[in-house]
Amino acid sequence: MKITLTLLIFLSLIVLLPVKAADNNSLIINEIMPDPDGNDSTGEWIEIFNPSQNTVDLASWKLGNTNLPSLQVHSQEYILLARNADFISNQFPDTKVVQVAFSLANSGGQIAIYGPDDTFNEFHYSQATSGVSFEKHSGSCNTISKHAHSHTAGLQNTSCEQESEDPSVNNEAKVITNAYIHKLMAQPVGESEWIELFNDSSESVDFKGWYFVDAAGGKAIIGNYSAAAKSIIRIPSGVSLNNNEDTIYLYDPQNNLRDVFSYKGSLKGVPIGTSSLVESIELETIEAVEQKVVTADLPNVNIPDIEPKLKMVQLFKASY
Repeated sequence: MKITLTLLIFLSLIVLLPVKAADNNSLIINEIMPDPDGNDSTGEWIEIFNPSQNTVDLASWKLGNTNLPSLQVHSQEYILLARNADFISNQFPDTKVVQVAFSLANSGGQIAIYGPDDTFNEFHYSQATSGVSFEKHSGSCNTISKHAHSHTAGLQNTSCEQESEDPSVNNEAKVITNAYIHKLMAQPVGESEWIELFNDSSESVDFKGWYFVDAAGGKAIIGNYSAAAKSIIRIPSGVSLNNNEDTIYLYDPQNNLRDVFSYKGSLKGVPIGTSSLVESIELETIEAVEQKVVTADLPNVNIPDIEPKLKMVQLFKASY
């Protein structure tokens, strides 16, 4: 029996690439200014820090998909990536500044830099405050929060000890990276919308009292759910997951931001994942670009004519 199948040929597909978190010999995103005083297009900046003992060429790294210019970043040196290098250089004349095309959402999100040998470093943040940066605390606490007053561009960030002792520090934006949004279903078939959470800690986590917030400000408190160490749990989303695009924030009961998950586009019955660092997956753009007809002889197989209807979908690049 001769069957005609209509297939869509993809020039770019989902690509699964192993990645690993940045180690001590890598560059890190140290501080960002998403909502500067004045115009965002001139005042936004991203601070990069070299914690290693070696000089690193910035050209071997990318900000998302954007190639970075050649610049020698010396050991223990801070540099600034700026949307307008001239403007930022006037503000910080003692710090190296390079111009790069990017835009930081004031509503929160995540950014990442990618280096050689599949190294990368991510930075998650929540709703921005005008003139106040998000900084990664120096020390072993591995937390990110809004600066207490303004920023520390070109200087050492607030230490873990200072952050815990200073009552004026705004803790609502703190990120503690041991629980992640692993996957979600925006267009379910025969089931309700759901979100999977991954517990990356060495102990079980009780998610009761944690909550989701979507881009529109909707809030859903998680009920009586828990996850064992290094395990994944699936729970009802509670908030409405938009089919076209959305951003979901995960908070713990103390209002600490635990994860930010953004996506554009979805398919019926197809999960969108993941925003954790666990599965080492990098999602590239899915784009249907050409349609062709393929004819195949399948002897002794009774299959009806199939014409798959594939919808164009784009996912935010997210490395884990």
